[in-house]
Amino acid sequence: MEGLSLCQEAIKRVATNPSSAHVPYTKDYGSATEHYFAWPKGSGLTMMNGFGANIDVSAACTTTGDGARITSLSVNGKTIL
Repeated sequence: MEGLSLCQEAIKRVATNPSSAHVPYTKDYGSATEHYFAWPKGSGLTMMNGFGANIDVSAACTTTGDGARITSLSVNGKTIL
């Protein structure tokens, strides 16, 4: 699985309601040795809050150079991995 897809799926899995999460395409800001994807608030990444409304969130995800494994993941500034 490509690094971006791996990150998108991981972000959806940490959402309160994964089916309502929207994780849009973002470019790879990484290098040859790692892939880095970032979604600042307002970039289109949304997740459902406790009141049932989709709100803007931020996330960052890094994968290995081959895109096979996530090495770090944070959502709204909280480290997940």
